Amino acid sequence: MKFLTIIKDKDLFFTLPPEMQRQLCEGEAAFIDKYRKAGKFQVFYNMPGLKGGIAMFEVESGEEGDRILLEYPMYPFVDVEMYALSDYDAHARALKEAYQRWLAKK
Repeated sequence: MKFLTIIKDKDLFFTLPPEMQRQLCEGEAAFIDKYRKAGKFQVFYNMPGLKGGIAMFEVESGEEGDRILLEYPMYPFVDVEMYALSDYDAHARALKEAYQRWLAKK
């Protein structure tokens, strides 16, 4: 399953002592590297000016994605939105079939 994850830093992060911020950022870099190498992160982008980023996960389930996010060192200091994604072509075929069924009932 693919998931789009939007991560935005909470203001709380910026109130932490600089040394703790540095340690968390180093932990974040190691976390991203680990899951890129494992093939779980397909893409990871920073959002300049928005204090956050996006990641595209490829995981077996929402539960696996949740487990991975709970390992994220910055997790207590970010807001996370996670959306399941479906293939557009498969969606378009299903929508076409649904329209045909709906029209056949009229």
